[in-house]
Amino acid sequence: MSERTAGGRSQEQALIGRLQQAPVFQHLAGRYLQVLRRIARPRTLASGATVIEAGDAGPGLFILLKGTWAVGDSSDHVLEPISTAGEIAELTEAPQALRIGAVEDSFALHIPHDVLSALFSRDADLHQRLCRNAIMDLSQRLVASNSRLDRLGEERATLETDLAAIEMELNDARMLQSMRV
Repeated sequence: MSERTAGGRSQEQALIGRLQQAPVFQHLAGRYLQVLRRIARPRTLASGATVIEAGDAGPGLFILLKGTWAVGDSSDHVLEPISTAGEIAELTEAPQALRIGAVEDSFALHIPHDVLSALFSRDADLHQRLCRNAIMDLSQRLVASNSRLDRLGEERATLETDLAAIEMELNDARMLQSMRV
């Protein structure tokens, strides 16, 4: 085997290893990841470019390898390597909910809708595994969001208690001031 072939294989294995880091690809057999890698097309996106427009039907599956993307209009939720975009729209056959845009120059792999649909129609097991992984990822994100919401609720309750105490002190101070006058 030549050095060039060995180098290409090691790069391919490194990329496959990186793909397994994406929640939607976790626990997928290497053969599935190799197929996904082969059908994916490299895409370079400039800072400010729209990756997926809100309402797009069949945006395809994007795999962010380098750079940062913002989800929605605010920069509160960002995607960093290695993340996927468009998988929910593809797996549920629903329009993309939010716009995804490149915050900085980025590099991604893109599997177009028609290619992904053809693959899913030929391999229902892959489709099922990707759906299961997407559901697991959404579930974990929902649990994390609920935990954050619980913490915010506790903080709000503490702040309300502190505010009530401050209001009582202010009322007492006003009453004392009115008695002095």
